[in-house]
Amino acid sequence: MQKSLSVFFMIPVILLVSFVPLVVYANIRELSGAQAAFWGRSVHIDFFSYYKSLFFIFLTYVAVAVVGFMVWRRTYALHRSRIYIPLGVYVLFVLLSYIFSPEKSISTLGMMDMYQGVFVLVGYVLVVLLVFNLVRSDKHLHVLVGSYVFVGIMVGILAITQYLGHDFFRTAFGSRLILPPELESIADHMEFRFGQYTVYATMYNTNFVGSFAALMIPFSFALYLYAKKPWQWLLALGFFGLMVFVGFGSNSRAGMVGTVSAFLLMLVMFRRIFIKRPIKAVLPFVLLVLVGYGLNEISDGRVMRELTRLNPVADRERAKETVHFDTVKIEGDTLTVITEKASFVMEYRENRLFFYTLEGEELEMTGVEDEDYRFADEAYEDIRITRVEIHIYRVRVYHGDFNVYIHEEGLKVTDYKGEYATPDQAARIKMLDGYERMFSNRVALWTRSAPLLGENILIGAGPDMYALEFPQNDYARRLSSGGSGSSSSIVDKPHNMYLQIGINTGVISLVALLVAFGMYGVQSLKLYLRRNLDTLSEFLGVGAFIGVFAYLVTGFFNDQIISVAPLFYIMLGLGLALNRMNRITKEEEA
Repeated sequence: MQKSLSVFFMIPVILLVSFVPLVVYANIRELSGAQAAFWGRSVHIDFFSYYKSLFFIFLTYVAVAVVGFMVWRRTYALHRSRIYIPLGVYVLFVLLSYIFSPEKSISTLGMMDMYQGVFVLVGYVLVVLLVFNLVRSDKHLHVLVGSYVFVGIMVGILAITQYLGHDFFRTAFGSRLILPPELESIADHMEFRFGQYTVYATMYNTNFVGSFAALMIPFSFALYLYAKKPWQWLLALGFFGLMVFVGFGSNSRAGMVGTVSAFLLMLVMFRRIFIKRPIKAVLPFVLLVLVGYGLNEISDGRVMRELTRLNPVADRERAKETVHFDTVKIEGDTLTVITEKASFVMEYRENRLFFYTLEGEELEMTGVEDEDYRFADEAYEDIRITRVEIHIYRVRVYHGDFNVYIHEEGLKVTDYKGEYATPDQAARIKMLDGYERMFSNRVALWTRSAPLLGENILIGAGPDMYALEFPQNDYARRLSSGGSGSSSSIVDKPHNMYLQIGINTGVISLVALLVAFGMYGVQSLKLYLRRNLDTLSEFLGVGAFIGVFAYLVTGFFNDQIISVAPLFYIMLGLGLALNRMNRITKEEEA
C-alpha cells in the first residue's frame, strides 16, 4: 500500500478550497503595452480575480514543489494512472500556446478581470494531480470535504445578505474590508452592479455563482444521503438547502440547466437509495420546491420567470423577433447594409448621400433637403438616415442604430474604444443566422467564436488571449443581437468554456482535456452504476462525479473563471482519488 502523508501536507489544498474562492480585495493595476492599448485605458481596479489568481498560483506551486521534492527523494510515490497522458498533452499545448503567444504580457498573468494566464492554466491540472495523489485515507477525505462545506456555508451566508438587500459588501465594515487604505475614501461611493434578489457572492458574476451551485448541490446531496443519524440528516439537509438557495438566488439559467442535469443523473446513480429509503430520498426534492417557491414569492415571481425562460422553443421565437443583419461593411465612401428584410448601399459624395440597391439601381429618397433621409419604397419604411452633426449621420435600421462619420479617409464608424474604425467582417456559422439572441445573446458569440477554432488547431492564440482574437467591431453581430452598433461593450469571453479553452490554447489542448473528462466519466459509471453504496467514500465518489458532470454542462453556457474553476478541478482530482480508493476496496472484497 502506498505511503500516506500527514494532513499537514493537505493545507495548501485546504486553503485553495476554503479560502481562495472567498477572496475579494481591490487591486489597482496599471495597464501597459498591449493590454492598455486594447482596453484604451492605463488603470484598472479589480475586486474578484487578481488576488484569487495570485493566491492560487502560490499555494498550488508550493504544494507541487513540496510533493515533487519528496518524490525526488523517494520518500513518497505517485499513483500510476492513464489519465496523466491526456492531462500531460493539455499542459504541453498550454505551454506551446504561451511560448508562441504574441503578447506575453497578457498570457503570463492573464487578461484583466480574468487573470487566467499560463501559471493558472497549468495550475488547474496540477491541482488535479495533487489531490489525486494526496487523498489516500479517510482523514484526508474528511478535511477536504470539510473545506467544501466551509466554503459553501460562507458563500451561502453572503448569498442570503445579498438576496435580501443587505449585501455584506455594502456595509461600512464590509466595504472597507475589501478596500486597501488608499481607496477607503470611496467606500461610501462604490456602485454595485447587482441589486436585491440577486446573488453574486464573491464570484464576479451571477453566472459563475450558478456554476458553483451546480458543482455543490450534487455534492451536498450525496452527503445528505450518506448521513446516518437524525442530527446528521438535519445538518446535511440544511447544507443542501443552502446550496439550492445559492443556485436559485443567482438567477443563472445556465446554473439551473446544470442542476437539472445533475438531478436527472442523481435519479440514475442513486436509484437503489430512492427505492430502499424513499422518504429520506424525497426530502431534498421537497426542500428544493419549498426554497424555490419561497424565493419566488419574495422576489415577486423572479424565479418562475427565469425557469420559464429555459424553454428553448420560446427562446427561439423571441430571437426571431429581431431582424438578422448579414453584413455591415464600409469600403471607402460606401456603406453596405444587408439584412434579412431589406438591404441598401449608401454612398457619400458631393457633400450628400446617395442610396442604391445591391444591384446598383438608385433608390428614390425623401427628406433630402433636410438631410433626414427616408426611402420612398415602403419596403424600407423601418430605415432612416439623419444628419445629426456636420460630419455625423445617424443610421437607424429596424431595432438598431449606429453613427457613420465623414472622415478624410472615407466613411468610418467607431470601435469599442470610441475611435474611428471600419466594421469587422467576421466569419460565422451561417446556419445560426437569425438565432443570435438565443440564450441571452450567447449564440451571437458562439457563431463568431467557433470559426476561430479553425485558426487555433495546433497552437492557440495564447492563454487568456480570447478578447484579442474575437472580432470586437463586428457591427452585424451587435445589431443582430438587438443592440446598438455603436455599443462600446467589449467581449472578453465566449460564454462557453470549451470555446474559451480551444481558442486560447488550441483545439488539441481542448480535445486532450475532454478525453480526460471522458475517462473520468467512464471510470465513474463503471464503478458506481451497479454498485450498492454504503461508505462515505462511495457516496462522495458519486457526488463528486455528478458535481463534475453538472459543472461541465454549465460550461456550455458559462466560462472558466478563477473564482470557481479551482473548486471544479480539485473536485475532479478528489473524484479520481475516491474512484481509486473505492476500486481498491472493491477488489479487496472480491
